Amino acid sequence: MNIVNGSRVAEDASSARAGRLARCARAVAISLFFVVAWNALDALKYSFSAVQPGVPPWYLPPALSLFLILTFGVGYAPLVFVAQAVSLIFDPSSPRHTGDVLLSGAAATLAYGGAGYLLQGPLRYDPLKRRIRDVANLVVIAGLGATLIASIPSALYAAASGAIAWAQLPTAVGDSWIGRAVGTVAILPLMMVYAAPFARRITGLPAVRETRVASLPPPTRLETVGQVTATAVTLTLAYAATGRETPSFLYLYFLPLAWIVMRRGLAGAIVVNAGTDLAAMALSESFGYTAAAIIDIQQFMLAVTLTSLLLGGIVSARARAEHRLHIAHEQLAKAEETSSTMVLHVGLDARCRKVPPAYCALLGRTPDDVRTMRLAELAAPDERAALELALHRLIVGETDAVDIQARFIDAAGQRLWLRLNMSIARDVNGQPEFVLVFAHDVTAQRIESEEVAYLAYHDALTGLPNRSMLEEHLAPALGRARRGSRAVAAVFVDLDGFKEINDTLGHAAGDSVLQVVASRLRRSARATDLVVRLAGDEFLVLITDIERADTTEESGGYEHVPLAVAANIHRSLEQPMETAGSEVLVRASVGISIFPSDAQDGEALVRHADEAMYLAKREGTGQTQIFGESGHARARGETLGVRLFHAAERREFVVYYQPIVDLRAAWRDTPHGGGFQLAGAIVGVEALLRWSDRGTLTTPQAFLPFLESNGLIDSVGAWANLEAIRQAASWMADGRLRSISINLSLAELAQPGKAARLLAMLRDARIDPRSVVVDVPESVSTEGHQRAERTVRELAGAGVRVAVDDFGSGSSSISAIRGLGTASVKIDRTLIAHITDDESSASIVATLLGLAANLRMGAVAEGIETEAQCLALMEFGCLMGQGRLFAPPLPAEEMGRLLAGVQVV
Repeated sequence: MNIVNGSRVAEDASSARAGRLARCARAVAISLFFVVAWNALDALKYSFSAVQPGVPPWYLPPALSLFLILTFGVGYAPLVFVAQAVSLIFDPSSPRHTGDVLLSGAAATLAYGGAGYLLQGPLRYDPLKRRIRDVANLVVIAGLGATLIASIPSALYAAASGAIAWAQLPTAVGDSWIGRAVGTVAILPLMMVYAAPFARRITGLPAVRETRVASLPPPTRLETVGQVTATAVTLTLAYAATGRETPSFLYLYFLPLAWIVMRRGLAGAIVVNAGTDLAAMALSESFGYTAAAIIDIQQFMLAVTLTSLLLGGIVSARARAEHRLHIAHEQLAKAEETSSTMVLHVGLDARCRKVPPAYCALLGRTPDDVRTMRLAELAAPDERAALELALHRLIVGETDAVDIQARFIDAAGQRLWLRLNMSIARDVNGQPEFVLVFAHDVTAQRIESEEVAYLAYHDALTGLPNRSMLEEHLAPALGRARRGSRAVAAVFVDLDGFKEINDTLGHAAGDSVLQVVASRLRRSARATDLVVRLAGDEFLVLITDIERADTTEESGGYEHVPLAVAANIHRSLEQPMETAGSEVLVRASVGISIFPSDAQDGEALVRHADEAMYLAKREGTGQTQIFGESGHARARGETLGVRLFHAAERREFVVYYQPIVDLRAAWRDTPHGGGFQLAGAIVGVEALLRWSDRGTLTTPQAFLPFLESNGLIDSVGAWANLEAIRQAASWMADGRLRSISINLSLAELAQPGKAARLLAMLRDARIDPRSVVVDVPESVSTEGHQRAERTVRELAGAGVRVAVDDFGSGSSSISAIRGLGTASVKIDRTLIAHITDDESSASIVATLLGLAANLRMGAVAEGIETEAQCLALMEFGCLMGQGRLFAPPLPAEEMGRLLAGVQVV
């Protein structure tokens, strides 16, 4: 082990000695080469015929000295003194005194060494980067400053020794300095850029890592030949034109110089300066210029050299900046292509200027299509206003940045969500240039959050609202009912025998049945009702904003709507359902609780409906129970049907009449501002069916579904039509009435031969069909009611005027209604009720009236209760209406007296 370690130590020592010897040999070689080269260049000062003693026109040894120090280090600075001392040996005939030479050598050593220290140390000079600050530092510190310092001692020595007068000291310093400065500024940059790397390489020193410098586009060979030719011609012309005097045309040299520097940058300036200075030396000597002319030429060349280096540095710096910008753009483009964030440039006109491919691919559009569109045009229609406002706020300077999420529509019509981070980009003057938009596709996150939010308030199987949504709707609904003297009902639905379906057909079949039941429950309820799945096979329908029916009872009168919904539910479940390859028939037990008569809060309302449902289940399948005010449930399902069955025999059905009024004719100006009077304003009456059930006057909403489901509508409807026609014939015969309106339900319209029977009644009563208006449900035009449509068309073809009742409450299209031969529409009373306190209702009513007018159909507003409602309708252009403001539905006797007391228009 000791032997091995000793061997390694010996090898290391040997390597160290070899390294020291190599460094010494390199230092000696560099020193010898420098001393010889320095003295050779120094000897050139005597090669010019116009030279003054000791003042050469272009003195190159300073450039070599600075090259040595900047390339190999400040440690070689003493060689400058050695080289000048050796010159006394090689040139013993020199007129300069030994003291002058040694003093100048010492000053040059300090000046050049100091310049080298500053450049390599604090200033971090790097010739290979070709930066303008490196060139400026080299020229100012080395080319001008160091050479000036080195020129002073010689002039001082000459003045002190009496060789020149002290007054000539500045001139002597200037003559000595300008030759050194011209040679250094012209040659040193060339040596540092091109010769320094070569010198380090051949001497075995580590090569300085060469920096990749952005270059200008290379000139063509023809352009290079042109540049060289132009330079040679202008220099030759400038020197040859004036003989031995100062050249007169040197300014022409700026033209090729600018050409070269602008096309080649700093590298071209460095090369052309060196070449020009060498050519100027040769031309000055060839044409024999005087010493005075040489000084002018030196000054010109120094100015030209400094100018070209500065201009070349600027050109190269711009080239580097453009190169970095180009690289940055490429990197940004690659980043945009691979990043999930899309960067858009939107102009001040809100049009897309720059769009990434990912953005176009996301929207399914071509870049050209996107660039021709405004940013907001790509968004969903209901998002465009917010997006336009955000862009406007940015452009006008209201804000510096906007974050917004907006829904966009792709070319296929699919929706997607984008989060837009928008900020304003400004130009150098601070003016808005474009809007920078960072777009993030958040469709997946948005859909996920929507699904989470949806499932928080909806049942996953049926899609119905769940108990959480019911709880959120209950309190506001009860609050509205308290303020508006209205009612809220809970209709609790539990399927009968559902467990048997699960046990026999499986849970998948049970789930399918629940989905079908949910769909049927939706159709059974009103559009404004909330259908909820509570759990398992339990459902609930929340009915809100129930208005009191026309009744003589002191309390109650709200049961008609929930009972009608319950009847619809039972009727919807009469059709069998197909599941798991089998047909199943489902029945339901229904319990009803009404606020405020049966409960005072939401929890009690649902609980009492549940209790009523269990009582209904005890009575058998398919029953309905309503919770009583005393807290006990009372049956209202089967007994109601029985009472209705006997109602016709007991003559419990009656026909009431309500006047239809010309609104403008009814308005009368008074000293107190005006009011409404019926004199001369009644244009017709509407016949309305009522049921006097044990002293309570009930509207059709409560009993019509039962009549239809039990097949009683045929006889009751025919009696009501005949009664209304006979009464109208009597009034028309007396000249008190011009028009009668009667109502036909879908079930009546679907009866075979209904149109023929009604027209026969009119003939028997000798009533012109044109004086009869038949009010039909809006849903008559929907799919599945072809027989009812045929009845309507037959009546319209015979001259009967058809009016669509409760217009605006359903989803029928205008074109479908118009296709039935409709003459007029009756605006639903629920819209009229809120026309003065709800802008949405007012807007809908105005739109419906406008549509009717455009289609040349009449319009009648139902349910007018206040003067404010009537005045608003007249402003919207409504001509006719009916409601309690003018008169409630009246028995025939009272209606006859009302007609007898007015002039019928």
